[in-house]
Amino acid sequence: GQSNKLVRQHINRLAFVFLTGLMMICSTLLMIYDGELLAVRWFFYTSLVITILTTLRLFAKSSFS
Repeated sequence: GQSNKLVRQHINRLAFVFLTGLMMICSTLLMIYDGELLAVRWFFYTSLVITILTTLRLFAKSSFS
């Protein structure tokens, strides 16, 4: 029912946060290891933008709903 849907939403949110965090950590490690490569820089800044947007969206959802 309704509670099952809510649990699924929270699990999906947690999974998404975990994946974006992991992506941010990996891109940061790549940047430290080999930051001169254009692809690595592109991946890092893309990850950064995605993480910031996701964080803002989650804060907006959690504090107003």
